[in-house]
Amino acid sequence: AATYLATYQSELANTYVTYASNTSGTSGNTSSFFTANTDYVRIDGPSVWIEFVCQSGVVVSGQIHYHTVMRDHTRDYIGL
Repeated sequence: AATYLATYQSELANTYVTYASNTSGTSGNTSSFFTANTDYVRIDGPSVWIEFVCQSGVVVSGQIHYHTVMRDHTRDYIGL
């Protein structure tokens, strides 16, 4: 884990964060983000790739739940 962390930290200058969907979020107010269906964030760097999305419930409708995936561009799938 320390090796991965060191790699990701060394690549921070080339790592980007993208957020989409909720336009009513307030800077500095974390509870105003990730509250609605399709709220989405991606962290994308030379190695690290993380996606996080809010989705409406199917079994319990009206309740948001979260999906996330983390991959490494250089190590997953033989670096393809």
